[in-house]
Amino acid sequence: MAKGFEIDWKGIDGMTAAFDSANINAKKQALAVIKNNTELVKKEAQRKAPRDTGFLHDNIVSRYDGMTGIIHSQASYSGYLEFGTRFMSAQPYMKPALFDVYPRFQRDMTDVFEGAFK
Repeated sequence: MAKGFEIDWKGIDGMTAAFDSANINAKKQALAVIKNNTELVKKEAQRKAPRDTGFLHDNIVSRYDGMTGIIHSQASYSGYLEFGTRFMSAQPYMKPALFDVYPRFQRDMTDVFEGAFK
């Protein structure tokens, strides 16, 4: 980040307020970063998901709520696969997908912040 550059907020409300005080283009860019990276996490989770029938893969979905991207598996057994049970080992796919995409999200969002608050 550039010298003398500082943003202070707490939670999504603070981030939204920071963008509201910047310019409308910055908020649009941030929403695009959120959407693009949410879709990347979804695709990566689908790729990493254990595949037997394809039901799990087909039921990993995304949605948006303001400046929040949400990836969710609608398969009822998703949690058992992600975290395991006392009878089976975990076969995580959501958390690894998030960790794979997070560095890119961080870079993309940093670029937006630096451009918006110069």
